[in-house]
Amino acid sequence: IMMVIGTGMFAIEAVKIRQVSPSPWGPPLYPIKIVAVIGVFLVLLQGIPQYIRNLYYAIRGKEII
Repeated sequence: IMMVIGTGMFAIEAVKIRQVSPSPWGPPLYPIKIVAVIGVFLVLLQGIPQYIRNLYYAIRGKEII
């Protein structure tokens, strides 16, 4: 959750200032930072079912079928 919040703050700031790369080409960086937030959020969503399965196994002593 902290990773989503942290990357979200960086992405919001990048969008506000329309951040670009300091290279001579100067591509925009804010779309990449937005995608990073989405990626971190999806990894968090993927971990939630695994956490629930582990918690169920710890309480009941058997796996969910």
